[in-house]
Amino acid sequence: MNQGISPYLLLNTGTLDGTVTSILHLRKLMSGMVVDMRNFTILTRQTNENLLAEMMSAGFRNAGAIIRNRGSWVDKYIGDALMAL
Repeated sequence: MNQGISPYLLLNTGTLDGTVTSILHLRKLMSGMVVDMRNFTILTRQTNENLLAEMMSAGFRNAGAIIRNRGSWVDKYIGDALMAL
């Protein structure tokens, strides 16, 4: 049973049985990147919380767009930072 997994992925991993477990054993070299907002602690003390939230949202949106345009993706947000793979 395929379980919604792309046939292309199954063919390229050599696992045609279609189980998720068989695909989890595929290993690839990846790089990770962490992007942190500079001087965030100082900003929290000097900036209105609503304005700070808007600044963070805009910064994360812009960084996410740049990361996606380069063929990668944002894995998680960690406080004032994001981690991309």
